[in-house]
Amino acid sequence: MKHRITILLFLTALFPLNIYAWGMLGHYIAGDVTDRYLTPKAQQKVAAILSNATVAQISVWGDFVRSDADFKDKDNWHYTNFESGLSRGFFEKEAVRQDQGQNVYRVGWLIGELKKNPNDTVALKLLVHLVQDLHCPMHLARPSDRGGNTIQITWFGQKTNLHSLWDDKLIESQKMSYSEYGNFLFRTVAPHIQNINYVDGLEIKWAWETYQVTEQIYKERDMVSRHYEYIFRYKAVWEERLVAAGIHLASILNSLYE
Repeated sequence: MKHRITILLFLTALFPLNIYAWGMLGHYIAGDVTDRYLTPKAQQKVAAILSNATVAQISVWGDFVRSDADFKDKDNWHYTNFESGLSRGFFEKEAVRQDQGQNVYRVGWLIGELKKNPNDTVALKLLVHLVQDLHCPMHLARPSDRGGNTIQITWFGQKTNLHSLWDDKLIESQKMSYSEYGNFLFRTVAPHIQNINYVDGLEIKWAWETYQVTEQIYKERDMVSRHYEYIFRYKAVWEERLVAAGIHLASILNSLYE
């Protein structure tokens, strides 16, 4: 019994419980979509760098590694906070600043690092995760409520917050594994999203699209109490964000590894 407790304490220290509030299932799903859109050449090169792991399988590495003290300085790479009501022009200027979180800035920075050294495993793993975070609405939310983390809500009788709702609970409400959901989205949603060629700076445009979704979520936050109506209202929205994350990441990796 004592041996079991020791193991449990070790695992808890290695993977803090609150790490799972960042949306493991969503990251896996977005990664699964990316894997389906990689060119054969890019897929082969990415697999070699990742020791034959798929993009989906390493999608949550960026969260797990936060338990490592050597990566604590990268905690604010996962989000960029924006005030409400920004114009697109002002947003694009704010997006590359680093004082409200660094997600948008670091995506572009990591792409630059991988252009210099395509075999940088750490940079590739971080890029995968942070591009996915870029498409999650509450990772580009308001500084006053820490991206929705301080907005307390009740979701089907469970106390949670608006950030966690969008990271986990909406996706989990569909009761599918990541491969099942990824296949479903690949067949139903993906055909309606343009598969583009990445050019420098596109991540700012993608961030703007996410920011607009976030603005709508704040406007309709009172709807959260009507659980089924909220799911019906936003199902197409979170699924589009997951697929866009997958396809956009694939466009980056295809440009880097073709």
